[in-house]
Amino acid sequence: MTATVIEPLGTAATVPSAAPLHYLSCRWCGSAAEAGRLLCPVCGASGLVRQISAGVGTVRRLLGAIGGRDTHTQRCTVAMDEGFVARGTVVDVLPGEIAVGSRVRVLVSEPGTTYFAVRD
Repeated sequence: MTATVIEPLGTAATVPSAAPLHYLSCRWCGSAAEAGRLLCPVCGASGLVRQISAGVGTVRRLLGAIGGRDTHTQRCTVAMDEGFVARGTVVDVLPGEIAVGSRVRVLVSEPGTTYFAVRD
């Protein structure tokens, strides 16, 4: 007889810790821009404030599938609800399963990499 150890969901081993998705908001005109800019893309002001995104957006453009037959990921650009565009990868989708206009949410956001999942 073998024993199986079942760990409860939500432990540090099962849920990865991730930094939230950040964006920049202009103090003067209020427009949003992706992190990493020095000037506001609308008014050119240098007064940008770092904000935390709610992490929900709409797929704007599909850039191509990544990997082979066993991986289910799709690169895309996502128009976030705050008004900026984020580039990332939607995971756990088959090629052709996700379409422009699909709602997604942020799973993991690290510098240089953002992973999204289809929103239920």
